[in-house]
Amino acid sequence: MGKLKHKIKNMSLRKSLYLIIFIVLIIVSSLTIFTTLITSKARQDIMSQREIVVTGYNINNQGNNIVYNIDKDNYEYQKLAPAESMKYNIYSSLMIVLPIIYIMLGGYLIVYIYYKIKLKTPISLLSDGIKNLLEDNLDFRVQYAKNDELGLLCQTLEKVRSELYDNNKRMWNLLEERKVLTDSVSHDLRTPITVMKGYLDYLEKGINKNKLDFKNIETTLRSMNDAIYRLENYVNSIQNIQKIDNIKLEKTDVYVKDFISGLKKDFLMIAKEKNRKLVIEDKIDLNMMCIDKSVIYRLLENIIDNAFRYSKENVVIYINQRDKFLEFQIIDDGDGFSEDDLKKATNRFYTSKSNSGLFGIGLTISKILCEKHGGTLKVGNDKKLGASITFRVKII
Repeated sequence: MGKLKHKIKNMSLRKSLYLIIFIVLIIVSSLTIFTTLITSKARQDIMSQREIVVTGYNINNQGNNIVYNIDKDNYEYQKLAPAESMKYNIYSSLMIVLPIIYIMLGGYLIVYIYYKIKLKTPISLLSDGIKNLLEDNLDFRVQYAKNDELGLLCQTLEKVRSELYDNNKRMWNLLEERKVLTDSVSHDLRTPITVMKGYLDYLEKGINKNKLDFKNIETTLRSMNDAIYRLENYVNSIQNIQKIDNIKLEKTDVYVKDFISGLKKDFLMIAKEKNRKLVIEDKIDLNMMCIDKSVIYRLLENIIDNAFRYSKENVVIYINQRDKFLEFQIIDDGDGFSEDDLKKATNRFYTSKSNSGLFGIGLTISKILCEKHGGTLKVGNDKKLGASITFRVKII
């Protein structure tokens, strides 16, 4: 029975209907024949019990034997007793009524079996699925793996739901990514603006006190020009970047001494603005390296700005060369990262409960930039101080 039910479920709607009708017809026909035979035999048994009354006969002598000949007109059956007559009429009625009942029950059985096996489940799934779609609820599944027409319709609805779910997810990710880009660019713009404000304040105070010579002015303007250049790059990124991963590097040969000197000057200026103490230690022996200077600055600005934000007083930067990599380690004396932050801080779109997600944005961008520059980024906690972020970029 189970195999037959499984077979019917996987047949087409038309073939399954024909098979159910055929099976029910066999059952109905068998019951009709069986009922007819039983009622006919019962009627015959009743009729055979009647007494015969002889009204006339002829006697023929055939030797020593006397033969009584009864003509068909000379005998008759007695009428049935009321009880026997009732039984006979009941059996006669059953012979007619029961096949009609069988046919009616057979029709109902066809509809019931066909609906229960072939229609009930898929119609319920389709109804619920369409209702969920109309309510913009895509958190459901249409699971009906049968090969009939309704099964294919359920599979089609599941594909539609899956496509809508994926499209909504992609749209949500795009919105989240756009939000991250907006937050990141805002975050990145803040540092060069702070640098320029610091230099302008330095120029204004120096000019008012007549303490600036031409060399100091030239050096300050050059540093401001570098900050403006980075600012232009950030603004261009808003127009050109659709995804963070599309950022392209532009490596150039850079004099290490000038690069480190400019880096120290800029971030010491920012530390002063943030009322923090910044210590920068470098052990670089190279004369020249090939890097994307703006990317390195963006990495440092992202990480150091967060270090200033979460430090109590001090921030330390160690700059080293590790084989073909330039390595930066930024340590602050804040509370450090929580266990959850250490696991997820560089995940895209991760939002920390402890810091409103601010360092998550910067670290997400920083990790991508490090990887594009052929390097890595690691997050940890210093044993003596607070948070420690180490990143390296390829310089050859």
